[in-house]
Amino acid sequence: MELIFLFFGSFGAVVILFLAYSGFFKPVLFTKVERTPFYAAFTKAQGDYKDIPHKQIEVFNALQNKGIESNVSFGIYYDDPKKVAKEQLRAVCGVIIDEAQAKALEGSGIELLSFPKTQSYKAGFVYKSGLSIMLAIIKVYPAFKKFAKRLGVEPRMTLEIYDFPNKQIEFYFPLENEEALSGFYA
Repeated sequence: MELIFLFFGSFGAVVILFLAYSGFFKPVLFTKVERTPFYAAFTKAQGDYKDIPHKQIEVFNALQNKGIESNVSFGIYYDDPKKVAKEQLRAVCGVIIDEAQAKALEGSGIELLSFPKTQSYKAGFVYKSGLSIMLAIIKVYPAFKKFAKRLGVEPRMTLEIYDFPNKQIEFYFPLENEEALSGFYA
């Protein structure tokens, strides 16, 4: 019996340590920022948001076939999965590139966008493993919902940036340019 308690106690400690390592116990803080413009290669997605990473990989691969490297991906999520059926969820996702790479890709058949400078609320979350993205979603979205309710704002979309080289996931909740940002999906 003691062995069972020791096993489950040890297992629980490992889980708690892993969650702490992954940043799960850190508070989610929001700051108002001006999200700088960026260029991106992208694709449109409709359906369950859990399929977005596969779409991002398709864009990564298309860029690599053109000799372009980038380790920063993004997703613009237009719908609340608690309010919209999975098969109707809309997103734009892809890879952030620099201006020279965007110019090199013009006419290549790869869809490009220029994300405008945008006032947003931002939250960051550490990226330690693939699980970090799920933990970040579990933490950031409920915290933002409370934060937005207190401020009386309700952004209609979310920009997530997955900055793998800097081990950071950034969440932006745009406060302006929503019409322009919606146009990427049109």
